[in-house]
Amino acid sequence: MKQFQIKIGVIIFLLYSFSSKINCQVLLKQNHLTTKTKYYLSPNGDDDNLGTFKQPWKTLEKANVTLRAGDTVILKKGIYKGTISPLFSGENAQKSITYLSEKPYGAILKGNGISNYIINVEERKHISIDGFIMLPKQGGFGLIDNCSYIIIKNCKMRQSHFYIGLLFKNSHYNKLIFNTFIDTQGDGVRFLNSGHNLIEGNSFSKIGHSPLNFYGLSPELTSFNVVRGNLFHNVWGRNFELFNPNRCLFEDNIFTNAFDGARSADSYSKVLAFNSIFRNNFAYDNWGGVIASGSYEAKLGGDKGYDPKLKAPDETTTLMLADSRIYNNTFANNPTFVWALGGKTRNNVDPIHSNIFKNNLFYRNGYAGDFTFFKIGTGVSNDNKFITNIFFGDDSGNATMDFRNHSYTTQALNEKFPIQFQNNIDVDPLFDDFQNRYLSLTKNSPAISSGSHLTHVVESGSGEKLKVIDARYFFDGFGIDGELGDLINVGDSDRYARVIKADIENNILTLDRYLTWKEDEPVSLSYAGKSPDIGAVQFGNTGVFTVHPRVKPSSGYAGERITFKAKISGAKGRVNMEWNFGDGTITQESSPYHIYNEVGEYVVRLNCIDESGINARSIFLIRINEPKDSDEPLVESSFEVKDVEEWGYLWDRGPSREDSTYYPVLRDDGRGQAMCVSTKGNNLTLATNIKLKIWDIDKHPYIKFSYRIPSRVPVGIWLRPWTAKGQERICVGGSPTNSSKKYHNLQKYNLIDDDQWHSIVIDARDIREVFPNINLLRAFEFETYGKTKKGQKFKFDDFSINPN
Repeated sequence: MKQFQIKIGVIIFLLYSFSSKINCQVLLKQNHLTTKTKYYLSPNGDDDNLGTFKQPWKTLEKANVTLRAGDTVILKKGIYKGTISPLFSGENAQKSITYLSEKPYGAILKGNGISNYIINVEERKHISIDGFIMLPKQGGFGLIDNCSYIIIKNCKMRQSHFYIGLLFKNSHYNKLIFNTFIDTQGDGVRFLNSGHNLIEGNSFSKIGHSPLNFYGLSPELTSFNVVRGNLFHNVWGRNFELFNPNRCLFEDNIFTNAFDGARSADSYSKVLAFNSIFRNNFAYDNWGGVIASGSYEAKLGGDKGYDPKLKAPDETTTLMLADSRIYNNTFANNPTFVWALGGKTRNNVDPIHSNIFKNNLFYRNGYAGDFTFFKIGTGVSNDNKFITNIFFGDDSGNATMDFRNHSYTTQALNEKFPIQFQNNIDVDPLFDDFQNRYLSLTKNSPAISSGSHLTHVVESGSGEKLKVIDARYFFDGFGIDGELGDLINVGDSDRYARVIKADIENNILTLDRYLTWKEDEPVSLSYAGKSPDIGAVQFGNTGVFTVHPRVKPSSGYAGERITFKAKISGAKGRVNMEWNFGDGTITQESSPYHIYNEVGEYVVRLNCIDESGINARSIFLIRINEPKDSDEPLVESSFEVKDVEEWGYLWDRGPSREDSTYYPVLRDDGRGQAMCVSTKGNNLTLATNIKLKIWDIDKHPYIKFSYRIPSRVPVGIWLRPWTAKGQERICVGGSPTNSSKKYHNLQKYNLIDDDQWHSIVIDARDIREVFPNINLLRAFEFETYGKTKKGQKFKFDDFSINPN
């Protein structure tokens, strides 16, 4: 009888357990408990507390298992371990699950202390994460896997230990807004096979490889993303990568400070997309090539540096730029060309095809060389068009395009290739305040009302469906919550409508109102004059609420007074303004001034709201510099720990970027730390090279450094000027076995290969024996051009570029 009772008890227990498991699964699936409750966390709290303001919890884990749809957990100021990994989902935008820092940047999230992500969310919806500093002790910022409607906003993310700091994988309808990403070795943010996402108002700086990238195993898997109003100012490498997205909108962004550094293969942002719009962006003061659309066969699966189990299939896809519209952008003051097109596919099809560059403004690009502003190579079909762009150097006639290995002026392009190049103009656009990078147009600018309309009506008619010649210019909201389609003019400024659907296959725009139109009438975004302007800023009131900050000076010194104003158009009634100066100071004054007390780059955000409740935002960069004496070196590298940012990120390692081939060592003579460059695996070129922003050899001609070269290691001393082709380099000397091969070797300086420390001073002006008129150099290179032998190495130290 007792055994029978025991068996009955076991059966009842198992049935209860099974029933509980089913109920738990149902609860997890349906998430039917919605409480809309506020809870609190504190580093000094206790998970046995009630979770109230006075009795807060302690851990994120407690919040993760407790929060239901509509609930918010508020983290008080302090440092928190653990991960954000909610057990449940929210229901909708009004009933999301929210993790909120009580004060902006007050709560610091460190992760769980092991190799993991601070945010680890899988198969969840409607989660909001707001206001944190994320500083992982190990691991990365976040993994968003098979999720939707995840919002990460107002966070500052630093020092990811994973190659990809924040990874969105197979995740759609998410938002990444008003965040700051800084000081990360690999990629800042990656969207892998993810679409319908909004990336707006973020700042990206000091990211080793790529601050933001989109990867799609096919274009359809990474479709309908919006990248708007972000500031890319990556001083360590390139600024962004668009690899294989379809229907991407990339607008109102600023990209500056790109640099060909140690961790990134080059300075070029990558634009390889289908059916995408690239408009109203500003690119200025980038220290290398700005954008490249160079097609190749790529493996877009997982990437190195994060958990291998997260890898996508290692598939190969062809990267192309096709059927995209690049219009009304401004490219200014970049020392070399701003865009390179080219490449070939395995099936020998031109991968760069059917794109239109229209109403763009190219000003003073290539100024460090010969004012070459654009480069077009092989694999670019004849159906790519350049229509009504301004191409200007610093004087009429000196801006040129490198077109299939020949140099052409604007006039020559229009005349020799009239199908591809139409109505392009060589004229000074007359910016309002170019010195302070306020790239709005003066009232006398020849760019005003000089642009072409985007497209035209096919045939006369009326209704809400408008057939046009080309619908690819227009944005319809992409189905993203809160996104509105373009406001367009049909024929004249009195006939306008909102685009609610852009059918790019049939070239039909569905409008939000009934209109009447005639055949061949122009269709464009809203404009103020007789026709659209050229460049990223439309002059006058277009009827769209826009704001453009004006700062004097935009590049100054600590303690200097900086004034802020804004050009506002299209607002309804009174405008309330909020300036966030990027150093913790916020003001609602309309025309404030501010003083920065520390050297650095500050991201300033301006948010405006008019009486109708419409927002207009802008983001821009203030540079606060350290005053330099004319007698100081242009650059000085000791390769000590205190200089780790410089030699770790700004010194280029040549073909090898592995830490195992480029690493600091202690000198045996007791004089601190030096850099050792060695062969490993297939790395048979040894290099330690530094690229400069602007190096005027008349002001800083003398190069001094120490070296230690073992016998028969073929090291050369190379100088590289700024040129359109980017291939010219001059060898001024080297070790006895150095070979310059096809390049000039002046043989002025002899390095001793006795495996002892030596110092040398060279004069950069010697390059004028080959380039008589040059005064700006791009790089110094200490490199074995060609192959060395396995096991060879050299050491390098105490480098400086000095004035007379």
